Amino acid sequence: MKFQLGGSNPSTPRALIGVGIAVFLLGCVWPAIVYGDFTDEVDSRNWDTVDATVNYMDIDSYEYECGDDESSSTCTQYEVTYTLQFEVRNTTYFVTDTEDVSYFESRVWEVDYPTNSIRNIAYESSNPENIDYDPGNFAPFILPALVGLFATTIAALFIIGGIRLAIAPKDDSDEDDSSIPMTDEEIHFSVKKSLWGEQHFAHPSVEALAMKMKSFSCSDKQIQTFFENCRQQQKDSAYPVDFSNNWLREVEVIMDQHDSHTKYDVVGKIKLAQFGFAVLGAVMFVLAMIVNLPMFMKYDALDWYGWVLVWATLAPIGLIFVANAISKEMSKFVDQGLGEILIEFSEGPDVTKLEDHI
Repeated sequence: MKFQLGGSNPSTPRALIGVGIAVFLLGCVWPAIVYGDFTDEVDSRNWDTVDATVNYMDIDSYEYECGDDESSSTCTQYEVTYTLQFEVRNTTYFVTDTEDVSYFESRVWEVDYPTNSIRNIAYESSNPENIDYDPGNFAPFILPALVGLFATTIAALFIIGGIRLAIAPKDDSDEDDSSIPMTDEEIHFSVKKSLWGEQHFAHPSVEALAMKMKSFSCSDKQIQTFFENCRQQQKDSAYPVDFSNNWLREVEVIMDQHDSHTKYDVVGKIKLAQFGFAVLGAVMFVLAMIVNLPMFMKYDALDWYGWVLVWATLAPIGLIFVANAISKEMSKFVDQGLGEILIEFSEGPDVTKLEDHI
């Protein structure tokens, strides 16, 4: 065994590592932009707090053009104007400011902090007029952090994949790499059903062969036809083929030598992904109800993370339909002839006629 740098295409590891670095740098852009605000919020946690009176509060809104040259659209921007009165070391301070806020934040001001209400704020001891009216609120930094974490994870996968390809061992040995377990049990094609109603073969070697056919993208119908032919031929005493471990190896050789770049059960993996999407959608629906329902009942609006949960609930539903459509289309093309070759092999004793296909 020897190590080969980069396999047959040395540029592949470098490309993967390069993509990983690019993804990581792109993922750092947003966190870098909000980093200054984040450190300010961390510093304000050490400030003293005081109850301030909202002497004045008003919510205003204005519309502006937010589309492009091809599609013109109008967006609404909300802004809050407030005056807070508070006392520090027997000195009364008045802080007046106007800030752009989201619709949800405007609703929080209207519901929780109208005029003449009390709001707990943090202030800087050396300059009490420097305040934070929402101390300890790190919610605005969650999304940039998640984006950075996601990009870092994807980048790490690309880089690790590139490194693994770069140092991948090349095995030049001629050892038998059969993935089908061989037993002393006589070959038979009896079937059994699982708890979920799926059909499996009772013989472990035959079941392993069926699973390998499926992993090579043979359809369920082709697999069923192949083994049904074998079952009928085994019953025919005039059939010259001996169904033994050698027969299993012969079928496996046909599969391994088949000129196909699709040797994975793509359709099966898509169906498994559909189940995963359904589970994810159900989990997100429960979380959305727990978080969003009380929020909407109080403010008649959702914060950004509430909308994230809504989209996280709806997105898996759309992905299920997309995956189902892809699965139907791919099931028509993924076989690439291997299933038909194996069916032809099972229909007659003359296996030499298969040499033109391999």
